[in-house]
Amino acid sequence: MKKRFLMMAAVAAMTVASMTACSSKPAETTAAETEAVEEESEETEEAEEETEATEEEVAEEETEAEEETEAAEDEAVEEESVEESEEESK
Repeated sequence: MKKRFLMMAAVAAMTVASMTACSSKPAETTAAETEAVEEESEETEEAEEETEATEEEVAEEETEAEEETEAAEDEAVEEESVEESEEESK
């Protein structure tokens, strides 16, 4: 009888332990994990800001390059016009 009681108590203890291990609550995070996630999100935000700044710089450089190209084309057209008018006046 004593063995049977001990065996039933052991079965009950194992059942309770297995039921608590399968709970639907998410596990609590430790402070170290939380800090690591916060640092990672800060680094991600900084990287995104740097990317945006770099994209803006590239866009500005492209705009400047286009303006320079247009200015050079305008100068070439102007020179051709001057040459043509010189030829016509001769």
